[in-house]
Amino acid sequence: MAPDDKRWQCGYATLAAARDERSALQRRRRRGERIVPIKATFAEFARGWLAAQRHLRPATRERYRWAIESHLIPSFGRHHLPEIREDDVARLIADLSADLRPSSVRAALNVLSRVMGSAVRHGAVATNPVGGLERWERPKGRPRDMRILQRHEIGRFLAAAPQRHRPMLATLVFCGLRIGEALALRWFDVDLAAGRLRVRWQIDAKTGERVEPKTITAKRDIVVMPALAKMLAAHRIASQYSGDDDPVFASRAGTPLLRSNVRTMILRPATDQAGLCGGDRPHVAYA
Repeated sequence: MAPDDKRWQCGYATLAAARDERSALQRRRRRGERIVPIKATFAEFARGWLAAQRHLRPATRERYRWAIESHLIPSFGRHHLPEIREDDVARLIADLSADLRPSSVRAALNVLSRVMGSAVRHGAVATNPVGGLERWERPKGRPRDMRILQRHEIGRFLAAAPQRHRPMLATLVFCGLRIGEALALRWFDVDLAAGRLRVRWQIDAKTGERVEPKTITAKRDIVVMPALAKMLAAHRIASQYSGDDDPVFASRAGTPLLRSNVRTMILRPATDQAGLCGGDRPHVAYA
């Protein structure tokens, strides 16, 4: 390295950490990689990274903010980016696993990986420490076994639900919609004469707003079986909210039902009363 090409970077916790980083930088320089010393701490870099993610949905941004502010900054906030090593990440996982569910630990780890991946891209660090973890160091836990309703169980499921909510549950079951997609339906999207539903929107779980799906393939037309079309027609006649712009499945105030209420107050009681969960039965999946 030529004398006029030296760059100095301070703030390492130990002399060994500084030497390790110097060696990594020298290897990268020999490979012709870009090296951009960044003086920002992890807290400063992570917050700046999040602010730059303008494409995120509000709910996703809030999850990322939760991970950064509640878990990553308390652990790494004052560290400079090259100081964060695989062993540090492994300790973070162990600490979080003592208090959080595996899914929450994985969510926090995912955000850390994204932040450090951005640091690699900007030439601030040589490698992403999350990528260097051994399999056994990663968050433990297996998702619960889930299942869909069998044909002979559908009738019991619908009969166990309140009459006013059966059209919505039947639409979920027979059209394969996610809860957010069903709640975003307006009568304009329902063509009963042609027997079709137009899925173009979904209800955001956090904000309750109608937003576009994450992928283009989620926008689709779905064939409605005659029995369901008849049920939906009767539902529209009985509803006080039957205009083209009204929600198909409206609350008593005329707004789309809340996703959390549908899960906790309609779906779960219906599956429990129908005897579809509990004991050694796996949980019923409803997305």
